[in-house]
Amino acid sequence: MVMRRRPGRMFFRDTVLVNKIVDGHEHDQAIDYDVKSLLHLVEDITKGYPVSSEGVSTLSGYNNMLEVLSYEINKISSELFFKALSGADAHLTTLSILKLVRTYKWDVKLVLTLAAFALTYGKYWQLAHIDSSKQLPKSLEILKQLPGVMEQYAGSSKPRFDALNILLEVILDVTKCVIEFNDLPHSYITPEVADYSSTASNDIPIAAYWSIRTIVFCATKVTFFTTLRDESVVSTTKTWELSLLSLQLKNILDHLRKQLDSCYRHIEKKKDDEAYGMLVELFQRCHLDNMKILRALIYAKDDILPLVDGSTKKWVSLDVLRRKTVLLLISGLDFPPNALSILEQIYFDSRKEELGTQFEIVWLPIVEQQSNEWNGKGMEIQEQANSCGFGPLSRKGSMP
Repeated sequence: MVMRRRPGRMFFRDTVLVNKIVDGHEHDQAIDYDVKSLLHLVEDITKGYPVSSEGVSTLSGYNNMLEVLSYEINKISSELFFKALSGADAHLTTLSILKLVRTYKWDVKLVLTLAAFALTYGKYWQLAHIDSSKQLPKSLEILKQLPGVMEQYAGSSKPRFDALNILLEVILDVTKCVIEFNDLPHSYITPEVADYSSTASNDIPIAAYWSIRTIVFCATKVTFFTTLRDESVVSTTKTWELSLLSLQLKNILDHLRKQLDSCYRHIEKKKDDEAYGMLVELFQRCHLDNMKILRALIYAKDDILPLVDGSTKKWVSLDVLRRKTVLLLISGLDFPPNALSILEQIYFDSRKEELGTQFEIVWLPIVEQQSNEWNGKGMEIQEQANSCGFGPLSRKGSMP
């Protein structure tokens, strides 16, 4: 039976359903695994790709995890396809699977259920695409009681099979969102943050429920494919259910992405506040040299050369500024007409005085992260400075 609700309605505030799902979840002792590598493998299988080098290389380091989880995956797969074959209620089957994975975190629940589905789905995919002229696949069809799988896929079932693949892609995207949410840095985002709290307590359990319920639907469809049962009796209902589930998951995915974006904005603000507080504290101290402040303002690590020397057009490290008097020019790319001539005068005046080579001008242009302005206007300003006879150091930009 399909729960008939108005298509497109959001289920995020379904308190009864949320309570039913969450009550069976073990919050405090939930087991966590890094399941991203397992998800890569599942994605390769469900999309019919050869196993990617990323999947193989990352999984090679997780043999112990797979040994533990393989038992759980097989148990879920048996439950999933037995209930699908017997025509059990999709809602009850979903709750049954959630009970099997109650000890795991939400992202692990989803990946384990996807892996359980992929075990059988991958076998069908393999038989549907293998060379029909070979005897081995024919023998496998007979042994597994799958007569005509390849012919069926090539015929009337292909559009339904393709629709199933589209649905699986949305489930994978929802799962990736849940994993991404689980990986948010807890040092910057806490349960006190409204979007984080509502997503963790309400939205992710709902996303897990509807993703697993959709996997149950997909498993039912696969049993029709593999047993050649007549779908004509239930085709209208199943088509309606597929449309509803697809719309529901897309709504969930859009909502989760908005919540993630909100959390990322909060994290960026916290990082900005942290960086500003660090700068304030640094400027209030006395320093023997200028490197701590310059590293905080420009680049804190040693893995790249962060500055371009305008006179030589070479990348240089912050060490060229050590123990020098540094004039920081912090601006956008809209220079007033006389700005370069003023800088030129300051630069050459410094050369005539005691400062000499112990004085440098560093330009810190403020450019939007995704902007291409620097390659045009920014480099033009840099060239104009060079043509005036001085070349300020600058951060950000491309070598000409």
